[in-house]
Amino acid sequence: MPTTASAGQVDTFLYYVDGSYAVVRYVVGGATTSPSPSSSPGSVSVVPTTNLSFVHQVGVTSCPQLIGTYTLRNDKPLPVNYSVSGVPFQLTVTPTSGSIPSGATQTLQIFFNCSTTSSFGPVNFQIQVDGQNFNGGASGTIQ
Repeated sequence: MPTTASAGQVDTFLYYVDGSYAVVRYVVGGATTSPSPSSSPGSVSVVPTTNLSFVHQVGVTSCPQLIGTYTLRNDKPLPVNYSVSGVPFQLTVTPTSGSIPSGATQTLQIFFNCSTTSSFGPVNFQIQVDGQNFNGGASGTIQ
């Protein structure tokens, strides 16, 4: 919310546009500056920060096999969007996109989809939260 400023004083407005904040400075009795992007207060995070690893026994372990989760956290004052891309053929991630409300978390489930009978790893994918990139991935031992 803008404050009241006297002639010649700088007044600052904070606007939320297209998933990010923009600051506009307005000089009372003068010109308006161009909007400049800035980070919104707060942060986003993804845990764990390491790859998952698992063992799958062919004919014994269920398919698809849940091998772990990644938790996305939004500590920003407004909702943020997330998306997952570059998922290797051995894995399935659900959900792959959405919005996280302020102060909330979103859990991504990572599955081995039983598309190979060979051990692999590490294989990686990207998790983007509010424009920030994080890495996810897994290594699998298939027996």
